Amino acid sequence: MLVIGAGVGIAYVSGVFGESDQDRLNAIADDFRGELNAVRLDAAIAHVDTSVAPLEVSAQGFTRVYGNGAIPDLKRDANRALSSYMGTTFRELGRTVAVGDDGRSGQATLQLLSEHGSATVELTFARDGERWLVRRVIIRR
Repeated sequence: MLVIGAGVGIAYVSGVFGESDQDRLNAIADDFRGELNAVRLDAAIAHVDTSVAPLEVSAQGFTRVYGNGAIPDLKRDANRALSSYMGTTFRELGRTVAVGDDGRSGQATLQLLSEHGSATVELTFARDGERWLVRRVIIRR
């Protein structure tokens, strides 16, 4: 019995059973909370691939779509828009994550709090093969 338990433990740790889609979406959502810094921003942007699917960002009453090849524009705009928040820690107050019935879409909603107030971040995901991409980010204050 101990041998079976050890085998199951090793298989789980080595990823034989794999992560669920829900786990993967939660891991991506983790990159949109915590202390905002250049590393965290790069980690969030790493979940975007505009050559596969455009990214729509809505915040502060504006919406912009970043198409193929627009990652440099996205990084520039994100750095500008978030510069006054760099170093701020966004604590998570609540989270919902759901995988669509089709298994190819998903959504996460984060309720965040910082010294600047509260915000809700909504992420919409699309599956691209084995990976999940962020397709839409909506930030509400």
